[in-house]
Amino acid sequence: MLERTECQLEWRSNPSGLLVAFENSKALCNFNDPISEAQAWARNIKGLKNDPKIVVVGVGSGFHIEALIEANPYCEIVAIDCRTSLVSFNARRFKNVQFLTFDNMLEVSTSPQAQELMSGNVVKVVFNPALGEQVRFLKEVFHFLNIRTREALSVYIGRTVMGPDNIFMNARHLVENARLEKLPYKPSEILTIREMFK
Repeated sequence: MLERTECQLEWRSNPSGLLVAFENSKALCNFNDPISEAQAWARNIKGLKNDPKIVVVGVGSGFHIEALIEANPYCEIVAIDCRTSLVSFNARRFKNVQFLTFDNMLEVSTSPQAQELMSGNVVKVVFNPALGEQVRFLKEVFHFLNIRTREALSVYIGRTVMGPDNIFMNARHLVENARLEKLPYKPSEILTIREMFK
């Protein structure tokens, strides 16, 4: 079962006096200009007009969360990470953001909050610099919320799924266009997959 890796976290002040998180001596955002980097990231996200809820995977130093709030002031933001110290620090800064922490994929797959966030109506974004040493685990969390990989689907339905991994790169397209009855799923699993994308 995929889980987070152990790491050493610390905070350092940049030349402007802003606190930047470091993981194993690597900054989790642009050290010298984290605000411009975050604002550029938020501007470049496609399809965020009037979305009621946005999930961001990777909390990091939090500048990208701030930029997301500024760009989408009326939406609900949920931030996910596996490093409790980063979540604790940012939860004090952003009172209106819901923070979730997970240590392994079993926690993610059994979490009612994660199940709710899997809805196709919820936008999911990832801020790559914030992933740091946890990139493999947090990317799988992101893929799980989108059911984009065979491993994510396997975790969701609780058994190994066979077949080429890229068949799940667009699960919504798969559900809407493929004949699931021809794929190796039980009827109950087909109902589960269809229900996810209603």
